Amino acid sequence: MTGTLHKSKDKWLVIYGSDPNMSEVWPIDLPLHPDDVKSIEDDALVFDNVESRIFAFRRVEFDIIEECPHYSGKHMSTDCSCKSGFIKYAKLKHND
Repeated sequence: MTGTLHKSKDKWLVIYGSDPNMSEVWPIDLPLHPDDVKSIEDDALVFDNVESRIFAFRRVEFDIIEECPHYSGKHMSTDCSCKSGFIKYAKLKHND
Protein backbone atom coordinates (compact mmCIF):
# COMPACT_ATOMS: atom_id res chain seq x y z
CA MET A 1 0.00 0.00 0.00
CA THR A 2 1.00 3.63 -0.40
CA GLY A 3 0.49 6.35 2.16
CA THR A 4 1.84 9.61 3.53
CA LEU A 5 4.06 9.77 6.60
CA HIS A 6 2.85 12.31 9.14
CA LYS A 7 3.94 13.33 12.62
CA SER A 8 1.30 14.39 15.10
CA LYS A 9 2.20 15.95 18.45
CA ASP A 10 3.53 12.76 19.97
CA LYS A 11 3.51 9.97 17.37
CA TRP A 12 4.22 9.03 13.79
CA LEU A 13 1.31 8.02 11.54
CA VAL A 14 0.82 6.78 8.01
CA ILE A 15 -2.26 8.22 6.33
CA TYR A 16 -3.70 6.41 3.35
CA GLY A 17 -6.67 6.84 1.06
CA SER A 18 -9.34 4.32 1.88
CA ASP A 19 -10.25 1.12 3.60
CA PRO A 20 -10.29 -1.66 0.97
CA ASN A 21 -13.42 -3.10 2.61
CA MET A 22 -15.37 0.13 2.30
CA SER A 23 -17.00 1.60 -0.79
CA GLU A 24 -16.14 5.19 0.13
CA VAL A 25 -12.73 6.84 -0.10
CA TRP A 26 -11.76 8.57 3.13
CA PRO A 27 -8.45 9.08 4.92
CA ILE A 28 -7.37 6.45 7.41
CA ASP A 29 -4.38 6.73 9.69
CA LEU A 30 -2.36 3.97 11.31
CA PRO A 31 0.40 4.31 13.87
CA LEU A 32 3.85 3.69 12.48
CA HIS A 33 5.31 0.37 13.63
CA PRO A 34 7.56 0.73 16.72
CA ASP A 35 10.57 -0.68 14.81
CA ASP A 36 10.22 2.10 12.23
CA VAL A 37 9.80 4.76 14.94
CA LYS A 38 12.98 3.51 16.61
CA SER A 39 14.81 3.68 13.29
CA ILE A 40 13.77 7.33 12.86
CA GLU A 41 14.84 8.12 16.43
CA ASP A 42 18.20 6.39 15.90
CA ASP A 43 18.76 8.29 12.66
CA ALA A 44 18.01 11.57 14.46
CA LEU A 45 20.94 10.87 16.79
CA VAL A 46 23.32 10.63 13.84
CA PHE A 47 21.94 12.94 11.17
CA ASP A 48 20.75 16.55 11.24
CA ASN A 49 17.20 17.48 10.25
CA VAL A 50 15.89 13.92 9.94
CA GLU A 51 12.26 15.05 10.14
CA SER A 52 12.81 17.62 7.39
CA ARG A 53 14.35 14.93 5.18
CA ILE A 54 11.41 12.62 5.87
CA PHE A 55 8.87 15.34 5.07
CA ALA A 56 10.62 16.03 1.75
CA PHE A 57 9.70 12.47 0.69
CA ARG A 58 6.57 11.69 2.68
CA ARG A 59 5.04 9.10 0.32
CA VAL A 60 5.84 5.63 1.63
CA GLU A 61 5.12 2.01 0.78
CA PHE A 62 3.86 -0.01 3.74
CA ASP A 63 2.09 -3.16 4.87
CA ILE A 64 -0.62 -3.30 7.51
CA ILE A 65 0.34 -5.68 10.27
CA GLU A 66 -1.39 -6.54 13.52
CA GLU A 67 0.68 -7.18 16.62
CA CYS A 68 0.40 -7.32 20.37
CA PRO A 69 1.92 -4.12 21.79
CA HIS A 70 3.60 -6.00 24.66
CA TYR A 71 5.82 -8.26 22.56
CA SER A 72 8.54 -7.49 20.07
CA GLY A 73 8.99 -9.42 16.89
CA LYS A 74 6.40 -11.64 15.31
CA HIS A 75 3.61 -12.26 17.79
CA MET A 76 0.48 -13.35 16.01
CA SER A 77 -3.04 -13.11 17.40
CA THR A 78 -3.30 -16.87 17.90
CA ASP A 79 -0.23 -16.77 20.19
CA CYS A 80 -1.33 -13.94 22.46
CA SER A 81 -2.13 -14.69 26.06
CA CYS A 82 -1.99 -11.10 27.38
CA LYS A 83 -5.62 -10.32 26.39
CA SER A 84 -4.72 -6.67 25.80
CA GLY A 85 -5.84 -6.66 22.20
CA PHE A 86 -3.89 -6.11 19.06
CA ILE A 87 -2.91 -2.93 17.30
CA LYS A 88 -2.78 -2.45 13.55
CA TYR A 89 0.46 -0.78 12.50
CA ALA A 90 1.85 0.59 9.25
CA LYS A 91 5.13 -1.29 8.72
CA LEU A 92 7.33 0.45 6.16
CA LYS A 93 8.69 -1.49 3.22
CA HIS A 94 12.39 -0.88 2.73
CA ASN A 95 14.15 -0.98 -0.63
CA ASP A 96 17.20 -3.03 0.26
